[in-house]
Amino acid sequence: MNFNPLSPVWQSYQASKNAFEIAKVANKHPDRENLFIKTEILYSQANAIQIIKQSKSDADELFVLNLWATFERFIRTYLQEKGQKLQEILPSSLASSIYPYFEKEVEFWKAEDILDLLKSTLAPRTSLIGQAKQILQYRNWIAHGKNTNKIPPQVTPVYAFDILNEIVDLILLNN
Repeated sequence: MNFNPLSPVWQSYQASKNAFEIAKVANKHPDRENLFIKTEILYSQANAIQIIKQSKSDADELFVLNLWATFERFIRTYLQEKGQKLQEILPSSLASSIYPYFEKEVEFWKAEDILDLLKSTLAPRTSLIGQAKQILQYRNWIAHGKNTNKIPPQVTPVYAFDILNEIVDLILLNN
């Protein structure tokens, strides 16, 4: 894998962020009822602002989730590609058994363990692994229903993109 897959997600985030800003401005427009006629935002201006804020917050959470999922798929694919060297083991009959097993098992490795494996390849930026683990905690919290008893550190899409993007860039640089 020779490209950074996070860029399209980031572009979508930027477009979404702009759309929310446009909606806020449009909500103040004198002809607002006509602008929002085919939307769910037919309430008062104050209600509309609250709906827009909540929608933006929900979208931000989903973008963090999307960034993580894209990052994790990149990492698993990267490991599977690097693991192809296992096919060079002699005897070849052993190699033909090991690689398919490895390729399948990478899909079930814990994300925390994968991050720990990457630590040595990110030197001297190993602190990125701890930051990525915080993003993973936040992703898990979102994906598993936002348990109010286990609130993780807050993660913004900008923070998630910056950290995960730097990891991907370093991996591609060392490729």
